[in-house]
Amino acid sequence: MSHPIQYQINLLREINIFNDIETQVFFYWDFGTKESYDAEFQTKIKWDTPILSGYKYAFLKNYSFKKSANFFGCINFGIINTFFKNAPNSVLIFGWGTFSNLLVIFLSIIFNKNLYIYGESPQLHESMKKSSYNLFRRIILRAVFLKSKKIFFIGKENKKFYKSLGVRDQKLVFTPYAVDSNFHALKSEKLLSKKYDLRRKHSIKKDSLLILFCGKLIEKKRPQDLLLAFSEITKNKYKNVHLIFAGDGPMKHDLQNIISEEKINNVKLLGFVNQTKLPEIYTLSDIFVLPSGLGETWGLVVNEAMYYGLPIITSSLVGCSSDLVTSENGFIYEYKNLKDLESKLLTLIDDRAKRDLFGLNSRKIISKYNQEFAAKQIVNTVLND
Repeated sequence: MSHPIQYQINLLREINIFNDIETQVFFYWDFGTKESYDAEFQTKIKWDTPILSGYKYAFLKNYSFKKSANFFGCINFGIINTFFKNAPNSVLIFGWGTFSNLLVIFLSIIFNKNLYIYGESPQLHESMKKSSYNLFRRIILRAVFLKSKKIFFIGKENKKFYKSLGVRDQKLVFTPYAVDSNFHALKSEKLLSKKYDLRRKHSIKKDSLLILFCGKLIEKKRPQDLLLAFSEITKNKYKNVHLIFAGDGPMKHDLQNIISEEKINNVKLLGFVNQTKLPEIYTLSDIFVLPSGLGETWGLVVNEAMYYGLPIITSSLVGCSSDLVTSENGFIYEYKNLKDLESKLLTLIDDRAKRDLFGLNSRKIISKYNQEFAAKQIVNTVLND
């Protein structure tokens, strides 16, 4: 995989627990292991949870002039030597969007290795890509999927994507896209009784209603849509509703300008919030909103928010919406339709009983999305092939 991705680390640990299989993880880039500048967060970050423990790993030399998780950001010719030195029986790649992973695919086919694929692409997004490049890309992917042993799909839209390229059901294995369930389940139980103490810490009144956005402040996430819908709500009688943005990025100044020009009150821009601090932010909130558009292949912050009993509102383009957001725990609004978003927000703002019920249902739904089960699916598939 490209680099130690904080959301995937526990999955690697869970896979490593199984004694019937010996695993070795190869990273192409060391981002996140030390303080590094994140262009999308526009700040230096270093994850405050351990990301290199609990599994066997190695970093391959990256020959890219501009290291990143993009295609030419991972150029690691050392992977060739690993096919001779380590002689794996099976190879699992996380995505296909880097030069090095395409090299792994080629090597797996040449050396007749069992190739397994784990990707995120939702069909909803793929159907919106009409370029000639995407047509060529789909032809290549179709051939790659044909050569793969099995493909692990993360949700309904992801499965539709593979099936649109001719992958048969027998080759598809469900591995629910998840976060560290143990961490968030324990944190939510511990913090539940401290909600109002946490509100005092952030200067928010006990009887206020708090809407939360969590993520990078970038165009793909559409944070301005939520801010503008919130502005319309607070122009009326809703003076005790607050909005918090937990995250940083290039759109921070745009949001500040909107707040100033529209004279919007009760908005806080917290900046970057690290992993161990996020549980507090989820706990003190009442409603979670993810207004993202094209490129939001899933939205794991939705998984996290559901552990803390929050009702969910997402746009129709958020990848996880068809899996995690139902009439029992939230709403899906039409992408970029601010009136629709405003209406959905008002429904939850005006009805505390519905918020509470939706929150309880969020916790029930997300309990089925855990990395322990995903790891078991991966390991059992490899062992039985």
